[in-house]
Amino acid sequence: MVDKSFSSTSKGFQMTFSSGYTISVSFSEFSYSDQGETTAEVAVWHSKEDHWLCFEDGAWVIVPDGHSAVLGHQTPDQIASHMEIISKL
Repeated sequence: MVDKSFSSTSKGFQMTFSSGYTISVSFSEFSYSDQGETTAEVAVWHSKEDHWLCFEDGAWVIVPDGHSAVLGHQTPDQIASHMEIISKL
């Protein structure tokens, strides 16, 4: 069971899907983005199984233990595509 499916800040938002995967979209001055002008940073992790995913060769894969990963400079269309994929994992 997911405690909270949505959260937001002034510089981004997170969504947790029923599978337990959370996608974070950030456009702060400290993210890999143009601060939300046209791109944002994306991160994905599993809230219960304690692992991160990274996007490699067209697929989301588990990052080795102890590491995290972000996907920088993503357009709205790319982010929507990532959300669709993550929602089906």
